[in-house]
Amino acid sequence: MNRAAMGYIVPLAGSGLLPFVAKCVVEDRPDGVRVLVDDGSGPRWFPREGLAVATETDDSMDLAYTTGQLGETGLRLEPVNVEKWNELAKRRPELTPVGDSDELALLLRW
Repeated sequence: MNRAAMGYIVPLAGSGLLPFVAKCVVEDRPDGVRVLVDDGSGPRWFPREGLAVATETDDSMDLAYTTGQLGETGLRLEPVNVEKWNELAKRRPELTPVGDSDELALLLRW
């Protein structure tokens, strides 16, 4: 997964909530992982307590845990790109579709 991405699309597993876009900082520890997620409403740790088990691919990172604060059982981090942004914008009216990566970069400057 691209850990240097400008932002990530974050679906919360098991919550039923729409995915959102956030800045994320991954904290790796020998016994697990946790992620600081900031969607513009303030940073929150996932999981709030304890650590998660992470599965990482070239395109994403999945975290699994049982101490969810929003009813979730884990989360996924997917680096945002124009295609993923525009797909999410169809479901979230507050997101404006973009034409290219320069427009996306302007929107992701927090």
